[in-house]
Amino acid sequence: MPVTGDDRRYIHAVGANAELRVEDINLEHVGQARVLFVGGYLLFPGMQPAALAGLFQFARERGIQTVLDVAGPKAAQGLGPLAPVLPFTDVFLPNQDEAAVMTGEADPWRQAEIFAACGARTTVITRGAEGVVVRAPGQSLAAPALPFEFVDGSGAGDAFAAGYIVGLLEGWDLERSLAFATAIGGSACTRLGTTAGVFTRPEAMDYLSRHPVRLDRRPA
Repeated sequence: MPVTGDDRRYIHAVGANAELRVEDINLEHVGQARVLFVGGYLLFPGMQPAALAGLFQFARERGIQTVLDVAGPKAAQGLGPLAPVLPFTDVFLPNQDEAAVMTGEADPWRQAEIFAACGARTTVITRGAEGVVVRAPGQSLAAPALPFEFVDGSGAGDAFAAGYIVGLLEGWDLERSLAFATAIGGSACTRLGTTAGVFTRPEAMDYLSRHPVRLDRRPA
């Protein structure tokens, strides 16, 4: 929902999410996965941090990569809901605004340092038109946003996460995963709504062949 002076807003009703608990998740199904993704964490009031940490630990012990996304953090909570979970998180995917609320820091590099100190293996902080910042074991890098004609940013973060997960499933290195995710996330901004503009895989590959991602490496 566009609002003058804001990036975007959305209206959210908890609804049935209020009843979802970690204990409702079928561990047999989880055990068959290669990646476990939890999106919108903090919008599920029944999903307790300790229980989610246990689920992520269960996945980690079975070689399943864990990916965590958040939504709706509250400054009063700070890092509290994350503290038990991040030590079992392979990839943490907040946007810069969410990270600022949780850490109290505006600088994305400082945000990433804090999440790493809390145990996150790799932190990917999306920054909209400013691109993305990544802190991973042994490396830190940034990438600019790709040259898309911006129409609507709704769903871009989820599209980015989906693109990044493709890289995990394919066994790509960080640079290739980041480039693909950046293309998928950016494509979501080209049409109204959350999915109308999202690239197919061939479309993303073709776009990246014409618009390669320029990475800025920094000391880890």
